[in-house]
Amino acid sequence: MGEDAHRVAYNHATREDGMRRGGTASLRLLVLLLVAGAACALCARADDEALTWNQVQKKHRKAFKTLSLPAHAKLTKEIERRLPGGVVIEAAPFDRLVKGLLAPHAERLALREEVLRSLAHHASPKAGKAIEAALKTLAKEGADRSKRLLAMEAEYAEVYNRGYLESGEGARRTRKAAAVLIPFYRTLLARNRALQDEAVTALAAMKSGDAFAWLGSAARGGKTASLRGAAVEALGRVGGEEARAVLTQAVAKDREARVRSRALAALSAWPIKDMQAAVVAALQDAAWEVRALAVAMCVRGRLVEATEALIVALEKEDGRLRGDIDDALHALVGVRMYADVALWNRWLEENREQVAEQARALADGGAYDEPLGPLEDWPAREGESETEDEKRGGTTAFYGITSYSKRIVFLVDISRSMQDEAQDEPPKVGDAKHPYREPRGRSKMAIARWQLHRAVHDLPEDASFDIVVYSESYKVWKTKMTRAKPRAKKAAHEFIKELVANGTTNIGDSLDKAWELAGAAGEPGDAFPGGLAADTLYLLSDGNPNRGRVNVLSELLRDFVRRNRRARLVVHTIGIGEAAGSSFLEDLAARTGGRYVGFR
Repeated sequence: MGEDAHRVAYNHATREDGMRRGGTASLRLLVLLLVAGAACALCARADDEALTWNQVQKKHRKAFKTLSLPAHAKLTKEIERRLPGGVVIEAAPFDRLVKGLLAPHAERLALREEVLRSLAHHASPKAGKAIEAALKTLAKEGADRSKRLLAMEAEYAEVYNRGYLESGEGARRTRKAAAVLIPFYRTLLARNRALQDEAVTALAAMKSGDAFAWLGSAARGGKTASLRGAAVEALGRVGGEEARAVLTQAVAKDREARVRSRALAALSAWPIKDMQAAVVAALQDAAWEVRALAVAMCVRGRLVEATEALIVALEKEDGRLRGDIDDALHALVGVRMYADVALWNRWLEENREQVAEQARALADGGAYDEPLGPLEDWPAREGESETEDEKRGGTTAFYGITSYSKRIVFLVDISRSMQDEAQDEPPKVGDAKHPYREPRGRSKMAIARWQLHRAVHDLPEDASFDIVVYSESYKVWKTKMTRAKPRAKKAAHEFIKELVANGTTNIGDSLDKAWELAGAAGEPGDAFPGGLAADTLYLLSDGNPNRGRVNVLSELLRDFVRRNRRARLVVHTIGIGEAAGSSFLEDLAARTGGRYVGFR
């Protein structure tokens, strides 16, 4: 090969090598660019996530600044200037005023719901801390709204006490202001409770390891009962063995009845066999509402093995729970002993093997392999017949409905239509020589006073009670449940004697007030460390509601039943006049294990 040929070959090889090297370099460059691009994309994604979290934090700070309201006195003055003159209280302008007061807060309330839902997607201790801060803000605001509500109630009560029919312009304006501000404050309190439920839902969605650890820590050692209660409810929705262990500990050891009750309710998400021991142990809890829930869970889960534990509990119980346990035993084993402990013990000794065999059959058949399900889906305890209650020895009766309870709130309609004549008279339950043998008059109001006199007179001294009367708003006899001592009964009789029918009908806000007196709203453990103060309500109405936070009957029923799912208050209802045959009153009694009666 000549020199020229060698040069050509060399140049060709060099070009091919250069091309190979250039191609390799280009490939390397391309790979580097791709890696760099991916890294940049990851960084950008990380930045986006960080930005999203920052946005959530920013929105959280904005949304959970305390809702600013003018001072109560200033707000009252503003309302008084806008009140329509010469208009009856049920007129539409009052509803428009309430909506007008709520309008400025609608955006903030909606933002809070959005923030809580967003926090659920950032499952981490930081998100948990943000929800904890939200719960603290909500608790603070709830206390403020309650304080304002009490102030408005006090102003209304002062007018009522001076004479409900007083014609002075100042009294009329106070009544009108109450017809606006009480539903306004109660609506804010209801939204406050709804946001706390939203916070629980957000907590339950935080199922990552770190978030779950935070939930367990909050359930065991949260500084407030609100936080511990929210955490145990969230753990019930999360599920798993670790969550069940935390809940079982809370049922047994938490110092607040409302937390123990929420933890026990949360255990209904597990198979019955897994939470049976905790339910049976709760039959001996210090708070009656925890024991009442345990009794209901025994019936709902067909826990025949709890028969002996129920009989032991029956021996210690007094008031409504004696009836509840007697009904539970009847439902489980099909025998009725009218709350007689000696008879129950004798029966158990004779039938212990049959009870054990029945329990084994249920277990073998898989009856205990399924959870109880949500409390709101449970049917209420069916009230027994009047004859059954009389055989067990009721404490008092109102409009012919005998109660076994020793913690009763009477909720009585005193609207203008109660002045009308009554066509029917309720039966006279009790002693034929009763000091309040006959009503003084034939109006519905006269008969309501007579029935209240009889019911209060018959209460045993170890019972406690209160009275709420309502028209466009409500008035309570005492600000807390009161023992039925002779002096207290005398004062109650004086209060009843002065009742006058006037005004419109506000059932919803009045039910809210009775709920608070029972200790079921807000933070009942603070006021009643041993449990709820009332377990039974009597509701008397002669018409449909036309005032208040909720005045649509279907919404009113749904709202009360939802809130009552843990407290399990029994509500006996009485419809008179136009309300006789009311499906709302019938349904409310049926959904709470109470009785309904109607009179024309």
